[in-house]
Order: sequence, then structure tokens, then C-alpha cells
Amino acid sequence: MVTSSGSTTSNGDSHQQSGHMMTLNIHIPRDSSVHSMQFDVQMLISDIIHNIQQYLPLVVDHDLSEYGLVVNDIQHSSRSYWLDPTKILNYYPLKNGDHVEYKNRYRPLKIRLLDGTVKTILIDDSLIVAQLMVYICTKFGIANYDEYSLVYDLEADDGNNNTKTATLLRDRSLQRTDKKMEELRKKCHTDDDTLWLDQSKSLRQQDIDEQSTVVLRRKYFFSDTNIDQRDPVQLNLLYVQCRNGIVDGTHPVTYDEAIQFAGLQCQIQFGDHEESKHKPGIIDIRDFLPKEYAKTKNVERKIFLEHKKHASISELDGKVKYTQLCRSLRTYGVTFFLVKEKMSGKNKLVPRLLGVTKESIIRVDERTKDFLEIWPLTHVKRWTASPNTFTLDFGDYATAYYSVQTHEGQQISQLIAGYIDIILKKRKDRECTTSRDGIADEESTMIEDMIAPGKATIIQPNRPAIDFVRQQNVYSPPVIRGTFSNGTNSSDQLQQQEGYFISQIHEQPRISSDNHSNHNNTILCAAIEHARNTIHTAQSQLARELPFDQSLSSMMNNQNHWSNENRLDVSRQLLTSELSTINASTAQIIILTSDVNNPHRRHDDSNHSLSTAISTITNNLNEFCREMDVYRNLVNDKTNLPDQTRRLCTVFNELLAYIQTLTENNYDSATRQNVLVTASRLGEISQDLVRRLTNDADCSVEYQEKLLTLAKSVANTTALYVLKAKDIATNVQEQQIVNEIISTATQCALATSQLVACTKVVAATISNPLCQEQLIESARGVTRSIEAVLQSCVPPMTPEVFFSDLTDAGRIVRKTLNEFLLHIKLITDTTAANSDRMFSPLTNGTPKLLARRLVATDDIEEIDEENEEKHHDQSIEQILVASDRLFSSMGDAAEMVKQAKILAQATAQLVSSLRQQAESIDDNTNEQKRFLSAAKMLADATSKMVESAKGCATKPHDTHLQYQLKNSVEELRSATNLAITNSNKRKVFKRVEQCAKHCASCATQCIAATSALAMMNKNQSSHQELVQQCKIIADLIPKVVQSIRASMIKPDSYTFQNNLINACEDFLDPAVHLTNIARIVVPTVHDQSQALHLNNSSKQLTQALNDLRAYVNRAQELNNSIGIDSESILELSELLERELNDIKRQAKSGDLQVRPNETIDTCSSQYASVCKQFNSIIGRLLNAVHHNDERGVDDCAQDMLQLLRRFINSTRDLIATITDHQMQDSTMERSRDVLKHTIQLLLEAQRALRTPHEQNKLPTIDHELSTAVNACLSNMPSQRYLNEVIKQMSEYVYTLAGPFDRKTGPLSISSENIDRAAADLNQATTDLVVSTHKGVTNDLAKTSARFSRAFGDFIDNGIHYVNHQHEDDKRSRLIVSLKNVHTSSNQLLERAKSVSLEPSVVEQDMKYQLANAARAVTETINDVITACLVSKSANSVEHTECDNAIVKMETSKAILQQAVLQPCANYTYFDALDHVVENSKRLGEAMTHIASASKNINHSLFVQAVQEASKAVCHLTEASAQASYLIGISELTSTKGSTPVLDQVLFNRAVEAIRHACADLANSSINRDDILTLAATVAKNTSSLCNICRDASSNTADPVARRRFVQSAKDVANATAELVRAIKILDSSYTPENHRYCMEISRPLLQSIDELHTFAMSKDFAGAPPTINAAGRQSQEPILSAARNVVDGACRIVECSKTLIVNSKEASLWQQLATHTKTVSEAIKRLATSVKHVD
Repeated sequence: MVTSSGSTTSNGDSHQQSGHMMTLNIHIPRDSSVHSMQFDVQMLISDIIHNIQQYLPLVVDHDLSEYGLVVNDIQHSSRSYWLDPTKILNYYPLKNGDHVEYKNRYRPLKIRLLDGTVKTILIDDSLIVAQLMVYICTKFGIANYDEYSLVYDLEADDGNNNTKTATLLRDRSLQRTDKKMEELRKKCHTDDDTLWLDQSKSLRQQDIDEQSTVVLRRKYFFSDTNIDQRDPVQLNLLYVQCRNGIVDGTHPVTYDEAIQFAGLQCQIQFGDHEESKHKPGIIDIRDFLPKEYAKTKNVERKIFLEHKKHASISELDGKVKYTQLCRSLRTYGVTFFLVKEKMSGKNKLVPRLLGVTKESIIRVDERTKDFLEIWPLTHVKRWTASPNTFTLDFGDYATAYYSVQTHEGQQISQLIAGYIDIILKKRKDRECTTSRDGIADEESTMIEDMIAPGKATIIQPNRPAIDFVRQQNVYSPPVIRGTFSNGTNSSDQLQQQEGYFISQIHEQPRISSDNHSNHNNTILCAAIEHARNTIHTAQSQLARELPFDQSLSSMMNNQNHWSNENRLDVSRQLLTSELSTINASTAQIIILTSDVNNPHRRHDDSNHSLSTAISTITNNLNEFCREMDVYRNLVNDKTNLPDQTRRLCTVFNELLAYIQTLTENNYDSATRQNVLVTASRLGEISQDLVRRLTNDADCSVEYQEKLLTLAKSVANTTALYVLKAKDIATNVQEQQIVNEIISTATQCALATSQLVACTKVVAATISNPLCQEQLIESARGVTRSIEAVLQSCVPPMTPEVFFSDLTDAGRIVRKTLNEFLLHIKLITDTTAANSDRMFSPLTNGTPKLLARRLVATDDIEEIDEENEEKHHDQSIEQILVASDRLFSSMGDAAEMVKQAKILAQATAQLVSSLRQQAESIDDNTNEQKRFLSAAKMLADATSKMVESAKGCATKPHDTHLQYQLKNSVEELRSATNLAITNSNKRKVFKRVEQCAKHCASCATQCIAATSALAMMNKNQSSHQELVQQCKIIADLIPKVVQSIRASMIKPDSYTFQNNLINACEDFLDPAVHLTNIARIVVPTVHDQSQALHLNNSSKQLTQALNDLRAYVNRAQELNNSIGIDSESILELSELLERELNDIKRQAKSGDLQVRPNETIDTCSSQYASVCKQFNSIIGRLLNAVHHNDERGVDDCAQDMLQLLRRFINSTRDLIATITDHQMQDSTMERSRDVLKHTIQLLLEAQRALRTPHEQNKLPTIDHELSTAVNACLSNMPSQRYLNEVIKQMSEYVYTLAGPFDRKTGPLSISSENIDRAAADLNQATTDLVVSTHKGVTNDLAKTSARFSRAFGDFIDNGIHYVNHQHEDDKRSRLIVSLKNVHTSSNQLLERAKSVSLEPSVVEQDMKYQLANAARAVTETINDVITACLVSKSANSVEHTECDNAIVKMETSKAILQQAVLQPCANYTYFDALDHVVENSKRLGEAMTHIASASKNINHSLFVQAVQEASKAVCHLTEASAQASYLIGISELTSTKGSTPVLDQVLFNRAVEAIRHACADLANSSINRDDILTLAATVAKNTSSLCNICRDASSNTADPVARRRFVQSAKDVANATAELVRAIKILDSSYTPENHRYCMEISRPLLQSIDELHTFAMSKDFAGAPPTINAAGRQSQEPILSAARNVVDGACRIVECSKTLIVNSKEASLWQQLATHTKTVSEAIKRLATSVKHVD
């Protein structure tokens, strides 16, 4: 309720409660006017603002949403505050007569940067500083806004507002009375006088008005180490702050350091040094040096000498160097506070500096700023602050508290708390961050330091050689902090305003370093013990031939239906993958046990990694034994595979024993040698197993032998190198040098033996990237040891002659090592695994280079093989990379032109390479022509691109020219793909095969790690989720393996290449999901070694998926660029046919399993969606054939084949969810028909291209395919259920046609039956509509069957009534009404069929049509009831009206049965509220009239009142539903749907009709009688298109789109006019010439329609459906519940009054009527209240 200027405006109420009203004086500053208005104290502030805007004559020049209400205290602006629109009026301490200003929230704010520049920006004055910092930093291009804050600018405001400055400094000046301390504070440049704005208050509350200036400064030095040239804004701010700190003495520096900083500053400010210009006297020394060095003699000359050293350094590079140099200072990043501490041994306080950084708290000398004591955060247990002191508690690290006297305790506390808040945020962001493609960056491990409060965690990226996770307890929860946070409540703010703090003490135990070391040893021992137990169990089962638990392959759902060959392939893949991982982990153990001289790293780092490696071997060996049992049964093994497996287990047990001995005996050399020997034996057994499994090694035996020979060659040359070093040691006198030489030489020999051992271990599985990495890491160790020996023997410590011999020997070692590494690279190149540079899809415009595994160090040179093929590949690669960069640089004309230049150079090289290849071919002219044709096409595309680039360079701001350049580059890229040779294509697919194989191997590791976690995961729900995802991956691995095998057998087959791509694409997303779940599960695993195994395997899988995705994308692009021939189509058809046969066989045997998270509803929706896509591709294909567009036909063919594959998959999923075998068979047969006709259509399209002048069968096949697709849709479960009902209803057509018998009988009984049947049919109609909307197939089956029974019962009763009716008029009317029920029911079922196909994505218009059809059924039922009850008796009329009213009200209630997700009317919220109130009054009046008419037996008034009540209830229902929708959509996370610019459904219908008409017109065998019909069809649908375009042009706000729609409509209209004239000529004189002319004229129309269709189908013109979240649906329920109660009560009132009008003397009926009326009244009140008072 709102009162303005003495008048009252009511929203739904007719009375006023004075106790709930408040009068406020609304001040409008713009008009200098004050208006007195009265408001309900329960009103939202947003509603008050709306009412002010509605009732007051305001003149505003801004958006009304920018205005708000503020309580402005002129005398004390800090007490001013804005009213939150989401709060109610009663929330604020306002009273009658208070003044409130209505003004714009946005006002200017002057911000000064440290470089002196002042920026003025518009800010929201109602926000607090913490929220403003996000906007301000974003405005200035600063990402880490939480590290910056605002400072009051005293320099700018001292002259303008001395009073305000004095106010801000008052508290501190009153507290400080010690002049010596003040002087010392100024000298030390502490942070005490820095007036940081309070983050939890608004600017107005801190006296910051429009004239004030604030300074943007970095407050927290947390992530500043990452700032470089890529972030020039933050770099400049950091540089200025560092420069000021150097000059004013905040950072003490030596004289030489000061000169160095000054020289850099000169280079930054003046550029390169010029002798004639830069002379002493031109600079102000005070701006470059601290004051203590400013008067030094010749200081300017020294500055300019330093300036010369930095020549050619750019300004940005100079700033980076300056800040890096500043970071090296000890005082950098320290915030100083001048405090007083107690002097040791005396009761006296002395000055001291207390510093705070992101890592520690520091005690600093106040004069020299030397660090006296540093307390890391790991030592701080708690802190507390009071108005005069600040106290730190270091727990066990100190014997007493450290307490200082200071007035800045609150500021120190807030600074520490601010650092912790940043740490918390960084950790949360790290945990929530994933890659855009769903793959997180897992290149680095995370070192987590536990920090309280709030379990804060310092996260430091680290890349150690061996990855593991460390957690260090650092801090205990301290005090409540005064900084802003979203969780701060009003009481916290009140305490902060009063200026006191409350300590919260929480204890946390400290872990000592000794305990940590013992803990690591315990982890290693536990891993060894677990490994022994697991392997012992596996050995026992192997020896007794006992059945194993589930193997990895048994997790795969469809394993029983693979062929024996396929199952063997999968089993071999699993076994070899497990052996590869065992070998790689064994090599890792060799490397980890090699560092004898660093026991600290060994105990901390290596024990973790050793535990992980042992757990990895244990898990894989256990799975290997299980899978070997499966493999042995498959091949009926008679060899000694089980014996070799047992030997493998035995040797691993021996290795475990030696590892344990090695750790217990301080890593003695003899045990170390035993580890190497045992590991080599393990490698030999693995090699034998690999050969037996694959009938050969993973690579050739010759390759392995040469690898071992090269490793031994490295060992031999290193032995000679070590002897040279020992010779030098014998000729050196100084014992320390001798010891160092001997030590490094010994390390070199051990590194070489380690390399040989690793080679023996991994040789059999060297093609695995993990094995390659371990071998390369071992080679790096040899290189490092060689360098260490050289460093220890550098002259003059050793004789020059001996050092020269040592250097020569070192070169020989490098040469042999280089040959060794190049041999590893040979297997890498051969298998195409990460050998070539390949770029992944662009991220933020920058191509991300795929991680390549290094094959040599910087000291090892690779042999560059110069050949044409390599140049050819490099040119192609450069074109792909540059084009990707250009596409991502849209809008940056300079960058686009730059990439175009690179493209021009690369294409020139490629054209030259193609011509040279053409010249080198002598015997194959076709191949030569192909090369020359590709070169010409590439040259033409390059020429076109160069012209576009010139135009773009001339007009860099012309977006049209940029798009033109982009299109030309796309054509160039397509031409490049055509220039790719078969060998290049084979290389790409070979890389795909190897990456897919590696992904399968890594996924196997994830599954193996998961299998070992059953009893080690604290969170069983997440573990079960991980297991379920592993089962999904296990089911996909066989398909990947089979596709790899097929591709290797037929490497040039389009079908098998495409199958490989599809299998990989199907594998990618589930595998990404597996890695995401694994990362979530890792922290919940209490066994650290097992957790690290899972973590490492998921990281490896992540990297492998990145590689696979890039290669798959490249292969997909290649496949799309090359046309598909008939042979490939037939081959793919056979493959899909085999898949259908497999599906049918599995369905018959009952082994076709439903995929996880799939239901019959989701499968049906997916199946329908795929079927609907056929028509659009068919239309494009026919259009391309008519225009003889070969490229278009190829594109459509590939799209159609991809669609077929999805169709087969959706068929499989749908059949799996169907239990009816007959329905399964019919679905299978119809799918087979679609496959058959699709292949026929593609083959006929290609034939039509080859023979354009011959008659083709495309129209016939098109019709057959469309019929087959429609048959598939009709055969869906939901359609079958509804078709069955339609079929049963059709039998009543003949019954209703007559003849009807005339019988006599008791009509009263028949009347009762027909009433009951009408109610049943009406309810069945409502249930059918609800189940159709829900899309639940099983519910639809039940409701459709119920509807069929109710319909039959109703018609039977109606016919029975007709037979007993003797009046012809009444008889005829009843028969017509029954026929109308039949017709309306049929229409309802047809609408239900359309909606049930895809209920979740169906258009709103179709849902409305379904609701209208249901309403029509209800109305026809009412007509039947009316016809049955027509009588001379007045009571029959009232009875009929009551029944009709009840039916209408019950029907209207259907919309209230569930959450309202769509708008129901064009009402705003206030309109809906008004309609609810208005119709509530109408209903109340109608109920009063019903009671009055019943009492006075007034039949006419009774009928009118019942009708009025029915209308009021229906309108009330509609308004309530609309109000509930508006309330639900207003939730924060709910999204309001957008209205489409054009109706794309009608648009598509018109386009398809025109395309089909033109296609029929192009048929040479067309019937002449159909010509004019086709012309009418074209004219009618083009007219519809023009109307749609006209409406779209008025709906869109984009002027370019508006002009495009108008012009497209004109083009379509003109082309249609020409075509109609040609058709008329053809109709009057049918000749082949006229027919061809007509076909030619149709092409411009089709082209115009295609262009318009492409433009109109943009997502920009499609409306988005609204979405209402769970909270929104919950807020709807009170309204919907109250409205349902209103409907139910109204129905009961009408039902009761139906009897009461006949017998008005019955007292019990009057009592019932009073009860129902009271119920309705209460429901109406609840409804109105629910609508009005929304939270």
C-alpha cells in the first residue's frame, strides 16, 4: 500500500492498517523537491523505488535501474548509507518523517596512479570498497584485484579539504605523542600513516565524495613475481612503486646498487644513451638516487656509465629488469610498522620495526633495516591485537610470547588476515579450475601448506623430477580479522566499529622433521609390505590355478559378444600395457636409488616416489596375473606363460627385499648393485613375456639389440673417460680437489651402469612413452655426471694437457650418447609418438604447443635431415599454425596481416615443393597433374589472400575486410589440405593410432589404480563413482583397440580411418571425466603411495588425451577435405550393417545392456533428434546435386555418414531400453531401411554428378528415405502407444456412423453412467497431457491406455443413451456431439504424438496447441452432457451448468499440478497480482450469488453465478500460474528465456516445402497437371518467408541484420516472380527447352533461400527457453498449492449447490456450503498473501 500527496493507492487491499505504515519524505536532488509518501513497512526497497518512479513526476536522463534510495546525513556523511533493494523497509532504523534521497547511484571517482596520472571513472556509490576493487581493477586491466586497495590521497586533498584530512588523521594523531617516534617513523617510511580505506565500508561512509581523490596501490605482494611484459599495466604500477621505494629509502640499497637502479631508470625514461644529449646536469639526482647518495662526487657520470650498459633494452624490458632487481632486495614485499618492544633484561621499551610478508613476520632494526629475526608462518601459532598492543604466539618455537606496543595493531592484524584471505582464494580457485575442454593443467604437482583460519592453504607450483604431494602444517587459527569478507555479519561489523578484537584460540599439533622422516620411512615399509602380500596371494592362485577376482577386461560390459580375435586383441593390449608400466616403474626405482650423496632428498622425496613406484608395480602385476589367467584360457595356452608370470612375481619380491635392505643399510653400494642386477632380470622376463604375447617384441629384435649395444658403447666410452679423470687425480697435489674428482668420476661410472640397467629393463617396451621418459632421464644423468667431472677438473687446478685429453674423451662420450638418444628417437619417429611439432586448438589466441618429451639435452645435437618431404611437412604445419592464429586474432588487423605474411611465405615454399615433386615424377602423368593442380589452386588462393591482406592493412578498422581476409585464409587452408599427399595423411593417422594406443594404456593404469583403492578410500560414494566411470572406460577400450587394429590393416581406407576417429572421439569425453573424478578422489585416499599412483596415472592420461585430441582434430579435418568415393560408402555401409546385426544378435540373446545414466526417455529423445536431422541434410544434398556442386555433395555425404553412425548408436541405445521383443525387431528393421535408402541416396547423388544429363532416381529415393525415417519415428515407444489408442478409437467411426436402434429403458441410469464416464474421460485427458509434458514413456503408456478405456466407455454410454432417445432433434444433436468428441480426441492424440517425440526441446507453440486440444476435448464432452440433459425441467439446466463448470475448473487446474516453467500469459508481476485480486473478488461475489440464488430458488441468477464462478476460477488459475512463473524466474540463478527474432520452425517448413517443390519441378518425368500446383506451393511458401523476414526485421535491434532480412526478402520475392513466370510458360507449352529454362530460373531462388536459411538459422535469432532453478520452483509452490486449493474448494461449492438448488431446505447442505466457502476464502487469502509477500 502506498500513499502519495494525501491520496492512497492500494495494491490489492481495500483497507489500511496504520500500524504497518511509515511516512517518508522523498527528496529529489535533481528537482530540489520533497514529496511525502506513505509505505508499508514490509515492502521491499525495490518496490518502493518502483512506486516512486510510478507515482512521482520524475525527469531523468539515465536508466531508471541506476537510481536508488540513500539516507544522507549531511553533518556526518560517514553515517550515510544506501538502502539495499533486496531488503524490506522495516530492516532499516527509519521512522516517520525521515528524509530519504532518490538519486543516481553512479557518481565519478578520481583515482591517482603511482605514476601521477589521475583517472576519473563512474562507480556505484552503494557498493563497499571490496566490491568496488573488482570493478576498478578490471577497468585498469588488473586481474588480481584482491592484492590492491585504495589509499586516501592526502597530497591532492590537503589544499582543498583540510578539515576532512584532519578528520581522517585525528585518531592516529591523538594516539601519538612521542615526537622522536614520529621522526623515526618518517625516516623509516613505514606503513603506519598510509590511510588505507576500509574494505567493508562504502566510500560515502569514509567521507570520500566527488571531490576526493584516492590512490590505487598494491597492498599485498603475493603474485607479483608473475608480472612481466605480458601485463604492462601491473608492470608499470609495480615499477613505480619499486622506484619510489628505492628513492625514498624504503628499501635500503648500497651505493653500487643505487647506481644500477638509477642507470636502469634512465634507460626506461630516456631510452638509449646518447653522448651529446645525456650529460651531467640534465637530471635531478633526487629523482634517481636515495638522498644519502645524492651529493656524492661524480655520481651523475657513474649513472650515465651504467645507462650505457643497458643500450637497446626496451621500456618494458627495462621495467621488468628493474622490478626483478628490486625483488632481490631483502626488504622487498615487506610492510613495515614502527613498534616498541621490551629491551632484554630491562624494563624499558625501545623502537623496533615489525615487518609482514606473504611468508613470514620479521623483526627488523629500525635504523639499518637489517633483519634481526624471522618467524615463518609455519612457526606462528596465533596472534591477537588490542588498541595499544600486538602479540604473537609461536607455540613450541619460542618460550614466551612476543608482544609489542603499537597503535597499529588493527592494521597489522588486517594485513596478516588479508594475506591469508588471498591464500584461501588462490587455493579455492586452484581446486575449482579445469581446462576449457574439460582437461585441467596438471603439469605441476601441488605443495599444500595448511594455514588457518578457514583451513587456508598456500599453493606453490613445483615441478620436481619425481612428482608427489606434500602437506605441511603451518598455522593455527588466530583472531577474528577486520577485513571484509562475504561472511561478515552485522555483529562482527559492530565489534569492528567499536574497535576491539576477540581472539579465537585453536591448537594444532606440530610435526617435527624427525617425525616427518620416520613417517616417510613408514610409508615406504607399508608399501613394501602391501606389495609382498598382494604378490604372495597372486602367486598362490597361479600355483594352484585358482580363479582370480575380476580382471580389467571383465569390467567391460559386452565382453561376451566379442569375437575370439577381438578379445585376444584387448587382452594383449592390457597385458602389454601393464608390462610397459611395470618396466617403466622398475627403471624409475633404479633412478631413485642412485643418489648416494644426498640422503636428505632421498628420505623426503625419494621415499615417497619409491612408494609410488612400488605401488604402481604391485597394482599392475596383480592385474597382469588376473588378465594372464583370462588370456591363457582364450588361447588354450600350453606354453610356460604361467611359469614366466610366477618368475616375474618372484623376481619382484627379491627386488623388494633389496630395496628394503638398501634403505635400512644407508644405501650401501653392494646392495645397490643387487638392485641393478635384479631389475635387469625383471626386464629380461618382461622381454620374454612381451615376445610370447605378441609373437614378437613391441619393436624389432634388431632394434632392441642395437639399443643395448649403444648403451654398452656409452658405458665403454664413459669407462675410458673415468680413467682419464683418475689419471688427472693422480697428478693433483691438493687432496680436496682429488677427493672431488674421484667422487664425480665414481658418480659418472654409477650413472652409466644405471643407464645400462635401465636399457635392459625397458628395451622390450621402449615404444611406450613412459619407458622412453625413464631411459632419457637416465641418459640425462650421464650427461650431468660428465659435466660434473669436467667442472671438477677445470684448470688451473689440474694440468692443461690432462684436461685436454679429458675433454676429447668427453666428446667421444657425447657422441655415443647422442647416437643412443637418436636411436630412441628413431622408434619415436617410427611410431609417430610425439616426435613432430603439432599444435593443439587455440587457447585465447595463442597456440599451445603439445608437450614433447625431450630426447636430448642442449649439449647433444640432433642430425638435421634435409629433404623435400621434411620441408613439405614443415610448410603444411606452418600454414595450419598461422591460420589458427589468424582466426583467433579477429578484430586485431595488425596481427591478422602479420599472420597473412607468414602464410604467404609458407605457401610459397609449399608451392615450390609441389612443383618439384611433380617434376620428379616421370611415369605417372595423373599424379603429376594432381601435384600441379594442387600447386595452382594453392597459388590462386594465396594470391586472393594477399589481396585481402592488403585491403585489411589499408583499412584496419573495417570489419568487412577482416572477414574477407578470414574467408580467403579458410580457402587457402582447404587448398592446403588438398595438397597433402597420401604419405602425409598416413603419418597423421599413424600418430592418431599411437596416441590412441597410449591413451588406452594410460586409461588401463587408471583402472588398475582404482582397483587397488577399494579399502583405502575414506569416501566410498566418490570411489563408487570412480569405479562406475572406470567401467565405462573399460567398455570403450576394446572399440579403440579394434579400430586401431582395423586402421593398421587397411591404412588407406576411409571407412576404417573414420571409424578410428569416431572411436577416439567417443573415448575422449568419458576419459576426461575419469581424470576429473580421479583428481577428486585422490585427497580421500589415506594410503599416500596408492593416492600418488592414481594421481600420476590420471596426469599421464590427461597429457595423452591432449595429444590425442589434437591429432584427431587434424585427422578429422583431413578426412573432411578429401572427397569420399562410392567404394568407401559401400565399405562403411557394410560396417554399419554388421553393427546392426550385432545389435540384433545381442538383443535376441538378452545381453544388450543399457548404458549408465540412460533411460528409455533419454534414448527416445536422442533417437528422435537424430531422425529429424535427416531431412535438412537431404535437402542440402539435393540442392548441391541440382547445382552440380561436387564439393557440396561431398560435404553432405560426410555429414550424412556421420549422422548414420549416430543413428545406429541411438538405435542401439533405444533397443537396449525396450523390453518388448516385437518392438525391438520392428525398430531394427526400420533402422535397416533407413541405412539402405541413405546409402542408395548417396550413391545416386554421386552418379548424378558424373552423368548430369541423364535422368536420376533422387526424388524417388528421397521419398523412400523420408518414408523410412518417418516410420522410425512412428515406431518409437511413445508413438506406438498413442498410435495404438488412435487405432482403437478408429473402430468407433463405424459405430458412430449408425444405424442406431430405438430402445426403451431407464434413462436416469444411463444419465448417471454418462456423467461418470465424462468425468473419467476428462481426468484421463488431463493425465495424458501431464504425462506428455513430462516425457516419461512408461507414464505415457499407462495414461494413453487409461484414455483409451475412458474414451470407449464414454462413447458406449453415449450410444446407449442415443438408442434410448426418442426425440429426433435431441438424438441428432447427441450423435453430432459424440462425433465431435471423437474428432477432438484424435486431434489431441496427434498433438501428443508431436510433443512426445522431444518433450524437453519442443516449441512453446506446440505445447499451447496440445493444451488447446485438451480444452477442445473438454468442451465437446460438455456438449455431450448438455445434449443428454436437455429437458423441460429447469433443474436439468442448473445441473448441466454445474457439471460444465466443474469440468472447466478441473481442466484449468492441470497447469498448477507441477512447477510452471513457461509464461502462461502476457502479464507483468503487478498485472498478475491485480488479476489475482480482481478474480478473487469476482469469485467471492459469485459464491455469494450462488448462496443467495439457492436460498431464493432463483434459477437464472444461479446459472449466471455458476458461470461467473467458473470464469473467475479459470482466470484466477491463469494469473496465479503466471505469477508463480515470474517469481520462479526472478531467482538469481534462474534465466529468463529470450523471444526468438523469427519463428525458425515455420521458417524451416517453408524452406523445405520450396526445396521439395523445386526438386519435383526439376524432375523430367513430371506430370503436367502438377506444374501449376507446384507453382502455387512455391508462391505460398515464399510469401510466408517474406512475411517472416518482415517480422524479423522489426523484432531485431541489429541494423545490419534488419537490412539483411529486408534485402533477402526482396531477393526471394524477385526470384519467385521470375520462377512463376517461367512455370506459366512451361505449363502453356511443355517442351524440354522450357523445362531446362525453368530449372535454370529456379537456381537463383534456391541460392537466395540457402543464403537466407544460413543467415536466419543463426543462434542469435533463436530464442532461449527460460530455466528455473530448484529454489525458484520451491518459491512457486505456496502459490500453486493455494491456487489448487481454491479450484478444489470452488468445485466442491458448485457440486454442493447443484443439490442445494433442488432442495434448499436441507440444513446439512447449507452447513457443507458454509464449510466449503470458508475453505475457499482462506485459500484465496493464502494465495493473495503468497503472491504479494515474496521473499
